[in-house]
Amino acid sequence: MNNSFVKILREYLEEEQKKNPFANETTLAKKMDIPPTTFNRLLNGYSKPSVNTALKLSQFIPELKKSLPEEILQMLKLTMDKEDFESMGKALATFLSEKHFFLCWILAFSNKGVTEEEIEDQFGKQGIRALRILEKNSLLLKEEDNHYRVNTDGEYKGTGLSFKLIKTHLIFLAKQYKPDNSKNNYIQYWVESLNEKGQQELMKAHHEFHKRVRRIMNSEDNRGSIPMFSIACSDSLLGQ
Repeated sequence: MNNSFVKILREYLEEEQKKNPFANETTLAKKMDIPPTTFNRLLNGYSKPSVNTALKLSQFIPELKKSLPEEILQMLKLTMDKEDFESMGKALATFLSEKHFFLCWILAFSNKGVTEEEIEDQFGKQGIRALRILEKNSLLLKEEDNHYRVNTDGEYKGTGLSFKLIKTHLIFLAKQYKPDNSKNNYIQYWVESLNEKGQQELMKAHHEFHKRVRRIMNSEDNRGSIPMFSIACSDSLLGQ
């Protein structure tokens, strides 16, 4: 890793130790949600950070970004909507941690929006309750055509959902999957150990996939009455 990166990281450690004499590599690594062994390798210049680790470091040491390798900077631009991980506010994340709120909000994101009848048919009274609460809190708007849509004038109009939130609903979403209707439902997974180059290529592939999905979803020729949900996730299973 370059000397500038190591210098900034060590200076941050020294400053933290001045504030708190009990601060050390391990406590800082845990604070940043980075494995201590990874933090030690970075601190001694033995390795360069993965994109995920760079994201975590940048939350605590913003000036580190200027010392990162160009390829990591490019990947950060693809993965960061804002200066922090959560592209949503805490209020919205709290609402969407409950599955019926999550599904109502996702369905309302479409250009068509979603009606009370559709929500009740799919999710019953719990769905209607979630719909009303989201409307009451101005997260959804009921428009003249009686369709609910996400409040695009509000604070939470982005499409980036935290992976933590997706993990919360992963089991529930899997239950919605119908193997006997594989023509319209598709789940694919692949697990493999990669080096940093492979990780970066994977993230780039996901970015290209999302651009293609956005073009399909935004095309007027493709608009219709069938609500479709598309999601792609990748994650380092060891949290690095």
